[in-house]
Amino acid sequence: AVDEGDNWNGMVSWISDDGLQFTQEAGYRFEGYSLFQHCVVRNPDGSWRMYWLDQKQGFINNKGNKAIKSALSIDGGWSFTLDAGERLAYSGAGYELNGIWSCKVVVLPNGSFRMYYTGYGADHGRTLSALSSNGLDFEREDGVRLDVMCPPDDSPGNISPLIDALGVYHTF
Repeated sequence: AVDEGDNWNGMVSWISDDGLQFTQEAGYRFEGYSLFQHCVVRNPDGSWRMYWLDQKQGFINNKGNKAIKSALSIDGGWSFTLDAGERLAYSGAGYELNGIWSCKVVVLPNGSFRMYYTGYGADHGRTLSALSSNGLDFEREDGVRLDVMCPPDDSPGNISPLIDALGVYHTF
């Protein structure tokens, strides 16, 4: 939220008729969490799910975080309700030795979900991924999607995946 004092951890929304000029809408869409590096996807059933990096649990070795959480909206994204549990918790080993970072989720053409996230290993962040059939239960995929983030020494890196109109995957 912008200029909200003690309520900095509430999510507000802005609306536009032309995609250029935006006006803040009244109220909060979701309160009580610092929605760091969040993303919102439309589910195949028309509901919306928001994912974010949970910073309430603290950092791992002053680097990454412990978990990714989610909330569901059934009213077009106007209000969200916290989903029980965690979508992905850091493993504490390998590329997730120092936590996880930067979650983004895309809905795949078959209706399943792919989460791209950064694993913060011993040296630098790497983009990893996990799959889910329902948007809630994610299982890690083998391998690394993108190995070296920029800058590799100072930050685990943030990713922004998208699927273009031709079905080509891009990661920024």
